[in-house]
Amino acid sequence: MVWSDGSDTKPTGKGSVIWRFRVMCYIGYKSDSAASDVELSAYVAAKTLILIALAGWTVDGVSPVGTRDIAGGTHLTADIAVSTYVTLS
Repeated sequence: MVWSDGSDTKPTGKGSVIWRFRVMCYIGYKSDSAASDVELSAYVAAKTLILIALAGWTVDGVSPVGTRDIAGGTHLTADIAVSTYVTLS
């Protein structure tokens, strides 16, 4: 899932602003945390490599593993913070 973390509206001098997003990765259930930790780590690593390769995008960081209730189950999750330039017209 991708969430917008918003942006300051102060222009960067190029007619755009830096907009931040959070890519939430989740997998498995908390009850199976050993296997899920390994799967989540591989998933986050793969997504991070894809995001690094996107032209104009910056990976700003990866959160620690946590838990969230999603669709009735408690899942292990980690967020990848990314940003890019967005032109405001």
